[in-house]
Amino acid sequence: MMESTRFASLLASRIFHDLVSPLTVMIQGSSIAFDDEMGPSMKVEGEKLMKDSLAGIDAKIQFMRFAIGSQAMTDGWTDPHAAKALFDKLFAVGKQKLEWKVETFYITNRQMRVLMNMTLMVMEAAGKAGTVRVMAREDGGDLVLEVQAIGQPGELKADVRDALAGKEPERGWGTGIQPLFAKMIAEEEGMILSYGPIEGGVSMSARGLRAKD
Repeated sequence: MMESTRFASLLASRIFHDLVSPLTVMIQGSSIAFDDEMGPSMKVEGEKLMKDSLAGIDAKIQFMRFAIGSQAMTDGWTDPHAAKALFDKLFAVGKQKLEWKVETFYITNRQMRVLMNMTLMVMEAAGKAGTVRVMAREDGGDLVLEVQAIGQPGELKADVRDALAGKEPERGWGTGIQPLFAKMIAEEEGMILSYGPIEGGVSMSARGLRAKD
């Protein structure tokens, strides 16, 4: 069992890692936009870089607050419309297409957090121009969560597969801590994450008892 302090540090590092790239681009954009030696067209490009990067930072922070932070720790039902807004913002800053197929309103905050972490793991498999389908439905007394990635490379990274199997990834937990976190929170909700190939990509799903009204 990993020590809690190490786990928290690795998870925080993962969040910082996701913010480094857009923050770096924003700094580069500001250096261009505020450089008096740059021409008007370059200044416009610098301002665009700043605007796009800031949107990316905002989207990732808002999404991570729910997916990894304490915002989803409260009991109660998730507002699917508010959740979709977070997904829309996340995908708006990338080139992947989001298909939202959440067919039930009976998803708790903690279950939505599982779905969000599944999305973080699977979306990279769709590549930069693929499609990610985020789905939730009721099946009898169960809640079924599923995320499909259609595109290239069309499969989960080895680090993700290792972490889901409970094994330390070859490159260390620094690259696999979020999948381990996803596995842990899913199991806390009585769900087991499973994945497999589908036509044109890969799918990850989780099934558990639907919370009572």
